[in-house]
Amino acid sequence: MLRGRLPPWEVPQLMAPYREVKVRMRTMRWWMAISGMVAAALAACSVSNPDHCANLEGNATCVARDSNYPYCNKCTSANNGCVSDPVNATCDAGETTTPGGTSSTSTPATTDPTTTTTRPTGSTTTGSTSDPSTSESSTTSSSSSTSTDSSSGSTGGSTGDPPPVCGNDVREPPEVCDGADLNDLDCVIKDSDKYSGGTLQCKADCMAYDELNCCLATGQTCPLNGQKCCAPGTCIVSCG
Repeated sequence: MLRGRLPPWEVPQLMAPYREVKVRMRTMRWWMAISGMVAAALAACSVSNPDHCANLEGNATCVARDSNYPYCNKCTSANNGCVSDPVNATCDAGETTTPGGTSSTSTPATTDPTTTTTRPTGSTTTGSTSDPSTSESSTTSSSSSTSTDSSSGSTGGSTGDPPPVCGNDVREPPEVCDGADLNDLDCVIKDSDKYSGGTLQCKADCMAYDELNCCLATGQTCPLNGQKCCAPGTCIVSCG
């Protein structure tokens, strides 16, 4: 055996502490990575923008702004949280499972039957040879009332109300707008990041806004739908 060289059976014992340190460092790196991802997810879901749909009416706000982006996502700040695709349960900020919809169901009320019973009363005369006289009276009354189930969806008012009329310049649920009644919105109020002027209109079916006459703000990419720049040449692509 050479001097200074360990026997083969002692090598594993000598390397054991180094392997343990390596395993601990690897475990620590995993925990740090997981903690970073959790912190990033929590930070992504914090919303401080007062115009964000999650701080307003969720899906209903997105439908009112643009029917092409009807879902409210509280985990994104782009387009004030309104997105075109359904959102997972973690980031969903809508009040219902369908864009802009609400529903309510009343719980049936039931009154248990009540029963009133008068126990028989009797009287007996003593000290005479005549048979005792007995009087009995029994009265039983019962009453029950049950209210039937009632369920109504908020699609335009309570039962019996006339349906909404599109075209009468009066916005009635579930209408988004109606003619000149734009719910106090214009192009800039509806999307100040995208528009800086123009004329907002209501579509013929009263269920969405018509933004074709809104002009684009400085720095916006001009789409191919006929919209113009509010100031010619200020879009990313000149649109005249």
